[in-house]
Amino acid sequence: MNKMRILKLFLLFTFLLIVKNSLANPNDTANANLVHVLVEQLSQAVIQDGFNPPQAIRIYAYCNITAYEALINSAKNYSSLGNQLNGLGDVPKPDAKLQYDFRYAAVVAFSKVARSLVYRIFVTDATEKNLLAKLEKENTPQPTIDNSKKYGNELADFMIAWIKNDNFTQLKTMQRYELKGTPGSWEPTPPGYLDAAEPNWCKIRPLVMKSVDQFKPSPPHEFSEDTASQFYKEAIEVYNTVNELTRDRLIIAKYWDDSPAHIETSGHFMYVSRKLTPGGHWMNIIKIVAKDKQLNMLESIRAYTLGSITMFDAFISCWDEKFKSDVIRPETYINRYIEPNWQPVFETPPFPEYTSGHSVASASIATIITAVIGDNIAFVDSSEVPFNLSFRKYKSFNDAANEAAMSRLYAGIHYRKAIEEGQKQGRAVANNVLKTLKTKED
Repeated sequence: MNKMRILKLFLLFTFLLIVKNSLANPNDTANANLVHVLVEQLSQAVIQDGFNPPQAIRIYAYCNITAYEALINSAKNYSSLGNQLNGLGDVPKPDAKLQYDFRYAAVVAFSKVARSLVYRIFVTDATEKNLLAKLEKENTPQPTIDNSKKYGNELADFMIAWIKNDNFTQLKTMQRYELKGTPGSWEPTPPGYLDAAEPNWCKIRPLVMKSVDQFKPSPPHEFSEDTASQFYKEAIEVYNTVNELTRDRLIIAKYWDDSPAHIETSGHFMYVSRKLTPGGHWMNIIKIVAKDKQLNMLESIRAYTLGSITMFDAFISCWDEKFKSDVIRPETYINRYIEPNWQPVFETPPFPEYTSGHSVASASIATIITAVIGDNIAFVDSSEVPFNLSFRKYKSFNDAANEAAMSRLYAGIHYRKAIEEGQKQGRAVANNVLKTLKTKED
């Protein structure tokens, strides 16, 4: 073999290596870990900042959408969400004349958007630095790296401009929730007696829904003190369920607590412990199953993105109903009409009862990721192990969602109808996403 032939083979190998890097290896399952680390570390920032559930899923959704838009440039069978999500126009595309490694773009764009949404930016900064350092060990040509980072910054700037128009910043200037003070209406509950959380969340721009009340549930049972009424019967069910709680149901209630700011008291002291929100819990479930099933990078980011988009709309739909129906919590009703000293398993969340947020959100994301990843996929959920709880086994996403929904009855913070109608509401939101968004051609 002469020197010229050897040189040609070397140049061909170098060219193929550059092309391989520019495509970001979308079908390589090893690269999926990049996506998992980004989402996992975002959860750490969300936990430390103490964002409430609607705020938290907003952060996950926007960051995941951004990474998705960066990474789909490495494959031809994935579609942009531009002109599909409300208010999102044509997403900037990379220059076809240049070489890219879209993993760099995704890390830079995801991190920049995250920094615009969280307070603990040192978490996102450290994650970005570490991931970029690992990628740079692959000896990707410097022009490719520079092109990719530049595109990532341009994409992030475009997404941040879109995000700023979702009305979130305006919520701070809106009127605080005023208690109605009528029989059957919501009141703050012990031990914190906190103000209503996000009473104006229905003003947030949905991602897919055309209106916040597009999937309005049937009305709650009419409030009544009459012991023969359906409302009283549901309250008695909550009362008896907690009083007769089995060990297994107690474990379920605590496992799906997912309260980002859990108030604990000891004597005259009160302190707050932090943990995953419902959105963070389900993002971790996606990670667990994606790793177990060896989903590649694009399959993984698609699951995270569609899951968080769906939960985003689910929380808007749920919160709209909560503050319209304004239903009294079981704790308040039972203390007033059944037993003054009765307590739920843990503190009641600070917002009206109907519908159940866990039920709506969990049913929505279970429906969407069942469609995206598959049905009847058994998995072991270890999401709560860092918070001193054991792992739990599930037969499917819907199995986990059903348990999450029923956990609210076991905990004593929701009536049955809020759970059952909430599940219907969540599934309707998810089916709308499945019907509306086009992300991948098989």
